Amino acid sequence: MTERSVALPSKLRVDAVSALRDACLSALEDLSRDDVLKLDCSEVSDVDATGLQLLYALRQACSASGVQLELETTPEVLSRGSRILGLGLEEA
Repeated sequence: MTERSVALPSKLRVDAVSALRDACLSALEDLSRDDVLKLDCSEVSDVDATGLQLLYALRQACSASGVQLELETTPEVLSRGSRILGLGLEEA
């Protein structure tokens, strides 16, 4: 089993989504079924709907590829935004 890790920026907002998307997709391309993609959320202090949408789409892409997505050190701001929008990211 292979693991890849991607650190999320402190501001998970629309202006950071493109670079983060590229980093996550690059990591996902290196993984196979039953591998793990870990997202280090420890620095996230601000998140908007675009950032949450990216994480949701990444969760869907991981699921379709058979890759396990793990959110590490999920701050309350990220969990709360996910709950409010009904994305279920806190369970990823």
